Amino acid sequence: MSGNLVTISIPAWQSEGFIDRTLQCARNQTLTDLVIRVSIDLSEDATEEICREHARDDRRIEVISQTERLGWAGNANTLLDRVETDFGFLYFHDDIIDPRYSEVLVQALVARPDAVSAHCDLERFGDLSGVLPAQSYEGSDTTRILTFLIGPETGTPLRSMIRRAVTDAGLRFPIIAGEGPWRAWPFTMRLVAAGPALAIPEVLYRRWHRPGSLTGSWLPPTLSRVIEGQRRQAEVSLAIIEAADATEGEKELMRYALYLNMITVTRRQEDRLGCHELVDPTVVSDAFAVISMPEEAGARDAEIGSWIRRAQAHLLFLEGRHEHRRDQLDGAARKLQTAVDLDPLNARALGNLALVRLKQGYREEAGTLAERARALDPSLTFPGLSQDD
Repeated sequence: MSGNLVTISIPAWQSEGFIDRTLQCARNQTLTDLVIRVSIDLSEDATEEICREHARDDRRIEVISQTERLGWAGNANTLLDRVETDFGFLYFHDDIIDPRYSEVLVQALVARPDAVSAHCDLERFGDLSGVLPAQSYEGSDTTRILTFLIGPETGTPLRSMIRRAVTDAGLRFPIIAGEGPWRAWPFTMRLVAAGPALAIPEVLYRRWHRPGSLTGSWLPPTLSRVIEGQRRQAEVSLAIIEAADATEGEKELMRYALYLNMITVTRRQEDRLGCHELVDPTVVSDAFAVISMPEEAGARDAEIGSWIRRAQAHLLFLEGRHEHRRDQLDGAARKLQTAVDLDPLNARALGNLALVRLKQGYREEAGTLAERARALDPSLTFPGLSQDD
């Protein structure tokens, strides 16, 4: 392989404590035909000095210093604007890449000219640990988008090696609603919609979960911030669906999957914030006014049908749990029972239904439900019910 093949784009901010390690990882790639470009968002520490010291030692490194605060998404977009190599990827300023990361992912894309991106298994370290397996996105636009919206695994495509044709076509982070996940999420959805995304089943990327990280600061502090971000994200996501190469029936199915995904996220945020009432889905998007499952969902294929049912069940579990906590027992029982009917392996729905039925005075039924829940998840406990009930 000759010529510069890959651009490593590093959006950095207040990074003096770890940017040296980040640049060493970039410089140590076994694929040496690199451009390493760092854009330093307006910082008050020694980030720029450390980066320029590396640039003096390695002519592949270019340092850009921003004179005003752009935010992570804006800073990342300035780097995407400058990619001129065949491939490139965004490298988060506090993560670690294996020396073979660029070589392995580029080789995978060279072998699959139809694929637009590739990502690998990701290992978390710091406050969280464990490996997130890569997820492939293949097939039609509809199948890839549905896999992203409601598939059992999403992988980590935000940390993908990306073919330049996709960034040339305008792949950028939407600057909407302030910094938050609603900027990164549509970016990834648009990437998956652009073409096949390959999964490399090997840990070549390590993500640092730490106090004070930029992504940690994205957690919305108020429900109004959540709703603002979700509304803007829905607008962008619906536009991606509308642009997909799909029939109207397939688009209806994708819109329903988007509803399930986004309202589930909204319910989780409402739970985190301790909200007493749940917002109506139409507050997030007018497109969510019709929330029944399209006929296309049952006609498509068994695997996608099972994804839809599990997603429906999880959303109903969250809503039923909310009503349970507020002693709205009849509504909770209906939603949790429907969740269990849709997904009999949802241990948390079974467990919450057991507790609701116990409160309603149906002790024998509650015991049976609790036994089923424990069989799926032995860690579950049931105050008021002994192990023998």
